Amino acid sequence: MIVALSTTQALCSPVSKTLGFVSTSSSGSEFDCPKYCLHIFDPVGDDEGNTYPNECEMKRAKCDSNELTIPPKWKALKLVDEGRANSSPTQKCGEGCPDVELPTCGSDGIKYGNPCELKTAACKSPELNIVENSGEACVGSKVRRYCEVM
Repeated sequence: MIVALSTTQALCSPVSKTLGFVSTSSSGSEFDCPKYCLHIFDPVGDDEGNTYPNECEMKRAKCDSNELTIPPKWKALKLVDEGRANSSPTQKCGEGCPDVELPTCGSDGIKYGNPCELKTAACKSPELNIVENSGEACVGSKVRRYCEVM
């Protein structure tokens, strides 16, 4: 459905409420309330311990149930270990890299199969602060796939 708003109406004005863009609390404050969400599985939890497939679905559920607080009390709590919510979100690291041979030297002295594998290693081990190294650190090293490094 395409809806035309006049130039004097903001996209998220109260008139848009019926379209699912905003929800207005009893105090008149407006919050982002999505009407539709993509089917992406990136689980999040709320402060009450409820879990949702993604942040959009969590916001939608909160808006639909009129559980909005001021400010909205939702956080992206990433799920870890048997589905328990963790209050400090974990960074999601890519699991799959293309099978392309483009040796890339890391600052940790390891030669990775390609830049994607280096970025995955850096993401999974942030304490190592791995970056691409154009120096001599990897001279003579054999290319190791990231799965072999772990």
